Amino acid sequence: MRKILILICGVVMMSSAVFADDTTTPETCADGAGTVFIGSVSGRKYCMSNNDMNWWNAISWCDALKKHLFSMDDCECGNTGCKDICPELKNISDNVFHWTWTSTPINTTAYGVNLVHAGLHVSDPRNKEHRRAICK
Repeated sequence: MRKILILICGVVMMSSAVFADDTTTPETCADGAGTVFIGSVSGRKYCMSNNDMNWWNAISWCDALKKHLFSMDDCECGNTGCKDICPELKNISDNVFHWTWTSTPINTTAYGVNLVHAGLHVSDPRNKEHRRAICK
């Protein structure tokens, strides 16, 4: 009886250690080059690059993962429209100032989304390298 009790205690202790690790370490993607986050509206998993890049590199990075760069159509605005926000990407950056590229071009620039405020922004030229890629 004592051996069974010791065995049960050992299993419970190991299980709690495994669960603790899962909650403190964010899920990664792209062999560690990206971080997984969940869309605020859809619940879909996305892969966000850990490094900034220009628009063309963002598209290529997602293509290499056999995914597509997030687009303005993915904002999940419903019938009312976005009104200058992208609800799907709301508050995913833990208040760190990050911008992400979208695949939606406009003339010589492309739309970007501020990940802190989920605000839409017509980005700087596509060769600007201060944006992250979000792949779906």
